[in-house]
Parts: sequence; C-alpha cells; structure tokens
Amino acid sequence: MLPVQGLFMAVSLVPIILIEAVIIRKRQSLPFKRSLGGSAAANVISTLAGIPLSWGLMFLIMMGGYLIDDALLVKWDSPAVMVAYVVVNAAWLAPYEEHLPWMIPMALAVLMIPSYFLSVWIEYLVGRRIWKEADRKALWHTMRLANGVTYGILILICMGLMLMNLK
Repeated sequence: MLPVQGLFMAVSLVPIILIEAVIIRKRQSLPFKRSLGGSAAANVISTLAGIPLSWGLMFLIMMGGYLIDDALLVKWDSPAVMVAYVVVNAAWLAPYEEHLPWMIPMALAVLMIPSYFLSVWIEYLVGRRIWKEADRKALWHTMRLANGVTYGILILICMGLMLMNLK
C-alpha cells in the first residue's frame, strides 16, 4: 500500500496545498503568497516524511494483528471480518483479487488517519519556522483545521471509490 498511498497523495498534493493555503491565509491573516509558499513547503515535507512514518505505524499495528489472529484462529469469511481485516492490515493487503477494488480505497482511508496526525504535527513545526510571528497556539489550531478539511476530503474520496467498487 505504500506506493498506492504515495501516488494518491502526490496526485492530491497541489489541491491540498491550495485549500490549506486559503485556510492559513484566512486564519493567520497572511497575504496569499506567504500562505501559499508556506503551505507548499509544509505539505511537501509532511508528504515526504509523513507517508512513510504513518505507513510504518500501520505496519506495526498489522504485525500485532497477526499475533491476535494466530491466537484467536479467526475465520476470514464474513463481510464484518473482511472490513476488520482491511482496517488492521491497511499497510499491506493480501492479494484477495476479487475484493481488492473495494479493499484498496478502504485501506487508503484507514491510512489517512495516522497521516492526518503526523501532517498536523509536521506542518505545525514547519509553519513555526516559516511564520515566526504567528501565535503558536493559533498556528496549531490552524494546522489542525486545514488538515482536517483536506484529510476529510481525501477520506470521502476514498470511501466513494470503495462504495463504487463494492460487489
């Protein structure tokens, strides 16, 4: 899933930068050019660092899930268990060929959750260096809001793709 998530985020990067720049401009009372430049820098850094970090975190969760699976001898034969499988194994899906069209977008949506938290943190740290005059608490709230909006949109896109591919 790492290459899939990387490609999805790379394709989404320009719209994300623009949306977040508008939110940053409004919330931080900055000229659009400064908010756009800062948003671009923060998002490029958070994409390059955050995707591998969030994937690694989900990979560790997946390894823990295998321990539970082995202990409980779970049967992977119901829709609810398949959904649970995707949530726990979002970092690395098994090749269930007939289910991959809905599993991949769902796994992407799950991977967006740790990515959101890492992005907020990374973009806040980058923003503090770029907008030195910004109030730190207000900047933290701005980064949470901006990323909440863009990650919300990304998750909705993933869920829409998932629903379109259910059989």
